[in-house]
Amino acid sequence: MASKPRAKKKVVKQAVRNVRLTTNETSLLRRSILSNIFDSRRDFDDACGSTKSISASQYRYLYDREGLGTRVVNIYPEECWAVDPQIVDGPQDKTSSFEKALEDLNEEHHIWSQLEKADEMSGIGRFGCLFLGVDDGLRFEQPVASGKRKLLYLRVFDESSLSIKSVEKDKRSKRYGKPTMYTVKFDGDEVVEHTNVHWTRMIHLADNRKDSENFGVPRMQVVFNRIYDIRKVLSGSGEMFWKGAFPGYAFEVDPELGDVELDEDSLKEQVQDYFDGLQRYMSLTGMSVKSLQPQVADPSKHIESQIKVLAMVLGIPWRIFQGTEEARLASSQDVKVWNKRLARRQNKYLSPFLVRPLLERMIEFEILPKVQKYEIKWPDLNAQTDHDKAEVAKSWTEALAKYVAGQVEQIIPPREFFTMVMGFTKDQADRIVEKMEEYLEELEEKHEKKLEEQMKLAGASKPSTLPTGPSGGETQQSIIEKRSKAPPAD
Repeated sequence: MASKPRAKKKVVKQAVRNVRLTTNETSLLRRSILSNIFDSRRDFDDACGSTKSISASQYRYLYDREGLGTRVVNIYPEECWAVDPQIVDGPQDKTSSFEKALEDLNEEHHIWSQLEKADEMSGIGRFGCLFLGVDDGLRFEQPVASGKRKLLYLRVFDESSLSIKSVEKDKRSKRYGKPTMYTVKFDGDEVVEHTNVHWTRMIHLADNRKDSENFGVPRMQVVFNRIYDIRKVLSGSGEMFWKGAFPGYAFEVDPELGDVELDEDSLKEQVQDYFDGLQRYMSLTGMSVKSLQPQVADPSKHIESQIKVLAMVLGIPWRIFQGTEEARLASSQDVKVWNKRLARRQNKYLSPFLVRPLLERMIEFEILPKVQKYEIKWPDLNAQTDHDKAEVAKSWTEALAKYVAGQVEQIIPPREFFTMVMGFTKDQADRIVEKMEEYLEELEEKHEKKLEEQMKLAGASKPSTLPTGPSGGETQQSIIEKRSKAPPAD
């Protein structure tokens, strides 16, 4: 009896030992995989040809030369600035002096277009600036002179054209750590001039801010490798087609001729005349020509998979990222989610970090009249367009026509149909039914007058009942009486 418990203990100990061994093996396997991924001896960036340190000039080059990089940088600003913000400081039915001054300023200097361009350019690198040219007559490295100023022009600079020269070091200042002086590269017609510019003349823009208030994360940074991967596939496919479109040729000497000396110069000349000129023949005595089968593959699947990953990383629906034609096919849910992200960016970045700083600076310089309070409102991106409204009206009209033609009112009274099926409120349904009854009464009166006129003309002594009701034998008056007796909806 005592041997059985001991045997059970041995079995349990062996099972525990096996579990420990399995756990250790799994842990070692996991460590091995991670070490292969993060092993310092393996440089994946170097193996894949990826750049580790990316400069502002590299971002600008990719923005200028690679269309996909341009799309990545511009898509959020283009979509957000598709509608202009509304600046109001009072009742919306009246235009205040502040709103009128801003409208005039926008007509003269295209304020919203300049802000859109600044939003785009600042996303190429870590930051950008909007330069305000005013009529104070001072050098750019000096603060803007106090008093009423006039805005002369606006200029936009990305990180490749400017740098921060100094920052505020006073910890008691509200501007602690923020730039106090910039070095800006002004491109003229022939010369490039580097000029120091005081911070009062600049609006600092930095999107995707993380651990710094001066620098953001460039929009291309998280997808930089993917952009270059797509560039490799596109460039490789072009080279592949260029080399594969014209098949190669193998020139073989007849083995029966034995060891002969080949006139390579003459052969090259004939081949060159055939491919580069109009000559359509080659004189090859004792030789045969075989065409080499080209290897051309379709790169579309590789490109599509890379772009889908890119769109996923950026948080952009795939069809919307592709462009206008594909965006029309995007589902309504994708459009709503996308518009929600745009509205979030408008209210949490554009309004507090672009629009308001510019307006406050122009109020400070008395370019705009002083105002106690103003609001920045963005139009609803999900608001119905004229086309959407027409589609909704068409659907409602078809539903009402089927309701009347199918005599559904005998099952669902009009009030219940309008509230429960059409989604109207009780007040709206009551008003519709009331107007409908008034209209039917008018029709009944016109019908009775017409009958009286017909009776007088025909000399009839007894009016006839006309099948004017939906059921074929009911009169309009009987329909009105039935509807008036229907109990009102709760």
